[in-house]
Amino acid sequence: MLDAREIFAANLKSLMASNSKFSTPKKLAAHCYWLRSKKEGEKVSPRQILYALDTRDDVDPPLPSPTVDFVDAVAATFGLEAWLLLVPSLNPLSPPDLLTRGARPRGNGERPADHALTLKANPQKRQKDRKRSA
Repeated sequence: MLDAREIFAANLKSLMASNSKFSTPKKLAAHCYWLRSKKEGEKVSPRQILYALDTRDDVDPPLPSPTVDFVDAVAATFGLEAWLLLVPSLNPLSPPDLLTRGARPRGNGERPADHALTLKANPQKRQKDRKRSA
């Protein structure tokens, strides 16, 4: 049985392969933004994506595991909910209807990918969102 890290890596590879805009870690990182935490609005680094794709467990020191916030940022880039990337054998061309009928809006009614693009285009919105949630 695959563990969560292997499932996530396999799904991420499938998503990247199905979209030339995100086909390499560098291309994906150019469009992938942190949605939460103190990194909110910052780009995810290509190195973090490389770590997520590498599931070897014989590396010393061990590679860092993807965090929930990282999975959320990557999923939002593809317009998906984070937990969908932990479903075994995800078909990127046809995710289950239950999940694509609408990724749940985030607070202000935006879909995850819309929120990430808004943060990129409008850094002041990031500050307002932080003040509102404090």
